[in-house]
Amino acid sequence: MNDLNNLEKIYPQRLDFYYQTIAIDAIVLVFYSILRGTIEGGYITIRLLDPITILLALFIVIASISLLVNSIKRRFIIIGNDYIVFRVGKKEKKYKFTDIERIIIKYEKSIRIRSKFKIALIKLPERKRYLRLRFSSYQNEEKLFEDILNIKKSIEK
Repeated sequence: MNDLNNLEKIYPQRLDFYYQTIAIDAIVLVFYSILRGTIEGGYITIRLLDPITILLALFIVIASISLLVNSIKRRFIIIGNDYIVFRVGKKEKKYKFTDIERIIIKYEKSIRIRSKFKIALIKLPERKRYLRLRFSSYQNEEKLFEDILNIKKSIEK
C-alpha cells in the first residue's frame, strides 16, 4: 500500500525572474539598437558604444551570471513526515519537527512592490536568529505554505 504522507515533498527555488529579466532586457536592447542605428545603403548600423546600450548589455550580463550562480546552487526545501531539509547545492541541513521551537507566519510588505509577501520565521534552538523563509521564492508556493502551516499546527499541539 502506497501512503502519500510518506512521500517527500520537494520545493525548488524559482528562477523564472531571471529568465524574464534577461528576455525583457534583450528585447529592449534590440529595439533600442534598431532605433538608434542608421540605415545607409540598405545596411543597418548599430551603435555599440552608446551608454544606454552598454547599460542594457550590463543588465543582461549580470542577470545571466545571477541565473548561472543560482542554477548551480540548486536551492530546495524538502518536507518529509517528521523533518524539513534545507538544501543548497551539496550542503543540506535537516531539522526534525521536534527540534523546531516555533514558527511564525506573517506578511512582509515590500516597499518597491506595493504588495505583501507571506514569510515564515522558524526558530531553532541552536540559532540565535530566526530562519527566514519567503514562500514566493519557491515553486508551488501555496502548497509550501500549507505544509509549513501543518508543521506549525503539529508543533503547537
